[in-house]
Amino acid sequence: MEFTLEIEFSGLCLYVLSKDGTKLGVAMPDCRRTGINVDHHLDGHTAVPHVGYMRYNLADVGVAVPPGDADNPEFEVVHRFGQEDIDFGMASADAVTVTSFVVPDLSVFAPGVTVRPGIFTAPTPPKVLMRTVLSGGTIKAGERDQSWRLSTLFGKAGDKPHTGKFNGTVLWSKTVQMAAPVGTFDVKLKPFDTTTAGSTITFQATNESTVRIKVANLCSDNPLEWDELFIRSFAGTFDEDFKWLYHLLEYPGTTFEKETKDRGLPLPAPELTGDIMGKIDDCTGAKITSFLV
Repeated sequence: MEFTLEIEFSGLCLYVLSKDGTKLGVAMPDCRRTGINVDHHLDGHTAVPHVGYMRYNLADVGVAVPPGDADNPEFEVVHRFGQEDIDFGMASADAVTVTSFVVPDLSVFAPGVTVRPGIFTAPTPPKVLMRTVLSGGTIKAGERDQSWRLSTLFGKAGDKPHTGKFNGTVLWSKTVQMAAPVGTFDVKLKPFDTTTAGSTITFQATNESTVRIKVANLCSDNPLEWDELFIRSFAGTFDEDFKWLYHLLEYPGTTFEKETKDRGLPLPAPELTGDIMGKIDDCTGAKITSFLV
């Protein structure tokens, strides 16, 4: 007997695949108006606040309500993040299987950039809204319709722009064995501030069922991604929101401000190329392979 756990990440997330390939770290920059409280990116361009949250089907925690379906539950619970760890309780030594992972790759367009130390290990990492580390499982983020490119300002002279049909949503899934037809598992929320009590959410699963949890860091344009509204309306050429991710990164030997703002240059961010086609994902995340520091 088994069930499938699906965690859908959307928006501004930094995806860090461990060097040994067994773990996926996910961290969100704190982009709240009441959090990091800045109104400009590191290059001086205007920054728009975002909010990070977790949402799930109320029926999946044992409440007797109509379940709806995985994408459109009839009743949902929304938890807004406030500088905390999420422990999904699915630790294993299995390798992470990557079926597709079409998000901007820092190793391609910014090979000299690294993950800021402490993002995953410090008790109170600066500028982090949420972090979690997943073991094993499968990553899926296929191509979208629209093509993007990023400059290689932090690359080598002559490097070509990083291009791709980048996806703003990444799905991590894992098949979990059950000892009985009905089982439970806990998701623990642990504030960085240890004087604040954490919380535990107990989910229920039945044989061959799917439990989906959505984790997002989005701006005020349909932040809950309801199908009844446009997912995200994008006007312009550059996904400026992407620049929030640089708060979780560093450029050894210098700073992002010196390399961009002080030189009158913009931070690399996805730029639309060609005509607008199909669904457009802004607030795109980025990936990097690194030690989970």
